[in-house]
Parts: sequence; C-alpha cells; structure tokens
Amino acid sequence: MAAGRLRTGPLCDLAADYARRITLPLTVREVDIRARRSGAAGREEIEERFLKAIPDGAGVILMDEGGKSLSSLEFAAHIDSLRAGGEIQDLAFVVGGPDGHGPRLRQKARDKLAFGRATWPHLLARVLLLEQIYRMQTIWAGSPYHKV
Repeated sequence: MAAGRLRTGPLCDLAADYARRITLPLTVREVDIRARRSGAAGREEIEERFLKAIPDGAGVILMDEGGKSLSSLEFAAHIDSLRAGGEIQDLAFVVGGPDGHGPRLRQKARDKLAFGRATWPHLLARVLLLEQIYRMQTIWAGSPYHKV
C-alpha cells in the first residue's frame, strides 16, 4: 500500500508497467494522506487509514528511510525466507507519506527496509518498490533481468 494517488504522467506509467510485469499476486492499495484535521490528530487519522488497509494476517514491511538497506539479491533472499517460513500468507509493503509512519504502524511492522540512505518522495518510492518486487521475481526465476 502506498501514500497518495498516482495520477497521469511518467511515474504513473512506470508504476503501471512494473505492476503489469509482476506475476506474483499483487494488489496496490492507495491510501489518502489528506487529513481532515491538523497536527497530531491528522497524523493519527492517516495512520488509522493505513492500519485499516492492511489485510488481516499480513506481515507488514515498512519502507522507511531508517530501515535496513538491502541489495536486490538480499531483498529477494529475505522475502523468500519469509515466504518459506509459512507463517505469513501475505506481505504488506507500506510506503508512507511525507510525515513518515506513526507509532502504531511501526509497532505492527515485522521489518523496516530502506532504499539506501537517501530520502525519496513517496510516489517515487512506490515505483522503486514495484521495480524491486519485479526484480525479485526475476531473480527467483533465474532471468537475465538482474545481472550479477
């Protein structure tokens, strides 16, 4: 799930292209990050929307600038190990908005991952995540897309 809505334009086209390439079961849920209230109440309102969007029983992985940075091969191996354990049916990758993730969402997360030490706009981070999921799929399949 991801903060905000991708409208028309290059990011939307790129996200759609990667989503089409992914053959694993994939659902992209967009979470409205426009709060009706301001300050802490608004952040809680947005956090509640994210929490409601997470499927029951899903393992939550936050995409967070303070998370672990993994290479593409490490990312693929990590997700494969979560799947192989059998305890998780679904994974919910959460790309937050400009205010980051709230404390309840952080507590619910089993992992926090980062795309390096840089901070990325949430809409671009969504495209990066889709590309990494596609790359992970190609690594598992032994495809030449990921050159080692």
